[in-house]
Amino acid sequence: MQEAVIIAKNIFRRFPTKYEKLITFLVEKLEHYTEPDSKAAIYWIIGEYSDKIENSEQLIEQFSQTFLEEPDSVKLALLTATVKLYLKKPDESEELIHKLLNMATESAHNPDIKDRAYIYWRMLSSDPQKAHDVVLGTKPQIAHDTYNIYDEELVDMLIDQISNVSSIYHKTAEEWREQQGKYDKRLAVANEEVKEEEPQAPVRQTRKEKKPTPKLQKQKMDKESSDDEDEKVEEKKKDSKHQKEKVKSQIRIVDEPI
Repeated sequence: MQEAVIIAKNIFRRFPTKYEKLITFLVEKLEHYTEPDSKAAIYWIIGEYSDKIENSEQLIEQFSQTFLEEPDSVKLALLTATVKLYLKKPDESEELIHKLLNMATESAHNPDIKDRAYIYWRMLSSDPQKAHDVVLGTKPQIAHDTYNIYDEELVDMLIDQISNVSSIYHKTAEEWREQQGKYDKRLAVANEEVKEEEPQAPVRQTRKEKKPTPKLQKQKMDKESSDDEDEKVEEKKKDSKHQKEKVKSQIRIVDEPI
């Protein structure tokens, strides 16, 4: 029954005015719908056909008692179903819509549920007719061929090339290579433009030691030679002084009386 009610919802969306005899049978099996998807599906059915279900307001009143305990997808489905019920049976469900909108805006934690409740509340309070046109307006039918919008020849080629990345993007290998080539060219041009715009780092210049000119080198050599000569003269002076002191000491020894 879990899958059956989900499939029934899709059938009703595809054929809105057919198979309405199934509604009574589906509504009688409410205790079998325990999964979130099946609950959301039966809530949609009850809200969409609330004018054809005699006790639709009682059913939604029963569902609203566990509104805060349900998953978010079920909350959204029940909120929309309640608005549809109010637009089709305003006298029987006025108190119910106020109760559910208050719970959705004040006690629900999910911001999506709060936002949808506020939108419904503003639409119903400002212009119920526009709310009717939006919520109960004619919806496009589900087409049976929406699953395949490609040519059979292209589909066969994609199946043959299903191991290629190109098939994921619904392109043949030739189209993929052509597109990749254009992308590579654009990428290369962009890289060249970036290289041209990048400022070059300044080159650090190192100071080169200047080689001495011949004139300076000669002056340096002359200075070194003069320093050597001065050192030699000083050594000679020291030697002569030492000799003189030695001779004096010898003379002093000779002159002393024995």
